Amino acid sequence: MTKKQLAEVVATLADLKPLVVEDVLNKTFNTIRLRVRAGSKVTFRGFGTFEAITRKTKKARNIQKGTEIIVPEHRLPVFKAGKKFKSFVK
Repeated sequence: MTKKQLAEVVATLADLKPLVVEDVLNKTFNTIRLRVRAGSKVTFRGFGTFEAITRKTKKARNIQKGTEIIVPEHRLPVFKAGKKFKSFVK
C-alpha cells in the first residue's frame, strides 16, 4: 500500500478529502523523522515505536577483493512493533 492509497482509504473512512489526509500524513511522517533524528523515541501505544540506534565501528571484509575494511559508527532508524500489533498480525 502506498501513502496515496492509505490517504484514500482513510479519507473514505473519515469522510474527508484525500488531499487533506495526505497532507496530514506527510506532516506526521516528517514530525516522526525530525524527532527520531533528534534522538527521541516516537511511540504509538498498541502499534509500535520509532527510534534511532547507533551501530558501533566494526571491522568487515570486502569479499570481492579479500581486504579488510572499517565500517564507521553510524545511526539507523528502526521500528519495533508493539505487542498488540504483533499479536494482530499473527
